[in-house]
Amino acid sequence: MFVGLQKTKTSSLAVGFFSILNILLSIVLVTKFDLNIKGVAYGTLFSALITSIIFLIYMFWYLSKYTKITINFAQIFNLKKIKNIFNINLNIFIRTILLTFSFLWFTYLGTQIGEDYVAANAILINLVFLSAFILDAYAFSTEGIVGYSLGKKDLNLFKNIVKNSFILSSISGLIISIIFFFTYNLVINLMSDINEIRELSSSYAVWLIILPVISSFCYQFDGIFIGASQTKELRNAMIFSVFSYLLISILLIKFLFNTGIWISLCIFMILRAVSLFYYLDKIYLRFRKN
Repeated sequence: MFVGLQKTKTSSLAVGFFSILNILLSIVLVTKFDLNIKGVAYGTLFSALITSIIFLIYMFWYLSKYTKITINFAQIFNLKKIKNIFNINLNIFIRTILLTFSFLWFTYLGTQIGEDYVAANAILINLVFLSAFILDAYAFSTEGIVGYSLGKKDLNLFKNIVKNSFILSSISGLIISIIFFFTYNLVINLMSDINEIRELSSSYAVWLIILPVISSFCYQFDGIFIGASQTKELRNAMIFSVFSYLLISILLIKFLFNTGIWISLCIFMILRAVSLFYYLDKIYLRFRKN
């Protein structure tokens, strides 16, 4: 909700509060009460519960300053609205499951070559995930503003959002790539003390450098389509991208081995962006209808 209201500081505070509380509670429950793995689970559970209660109270307090909050069961249990919300979330769920599967498939492909390649790829893909977390910040911010532009029926605002968000995201992706170019040896050495794995990871680090720039576009499209609630298109684009990725990766691994795995992942990111670009007119059409 806070992301939708463009109060990203509050949402960041909630995540930070949960993370710190989770760490503290887990340490106490494990070390002081000897609960072992149960202590970690309880720490996460209690942290989530406490964070939810605190920020739920804050949410109602914040909204009460702008509107009168009343409980209307007719609206809460409106079947049409429930069905709409269910469909939106189901589409996002399917999209997320497919995205998760694609990275599991990436790991599986590595196992077909050898254990050393699995370890080397794991180091590099975790750094790719790190860059994704950074670039996703633009997508999260875009979600709220895109929804606002649709609510205001302001096409010019939407066009500016799309243009500026892609500029910021791609430049940030380029900066991350440059940082990786100069630091990948240092980071890889910090993540592994096995010389064979270090050397193998370094030999494929070029893909670590390329991916932040390539993937920045599909991350940004995700934010635009989620903000516009065009989740059906988001789902369909992911189905197409994952299916194509599977076929391409099976072919490339036979001829290029581990390089083929990384090329197919890059193609997957490009396909995600291209397929969502294909559906972009669906959002513009909503402005024309209004």
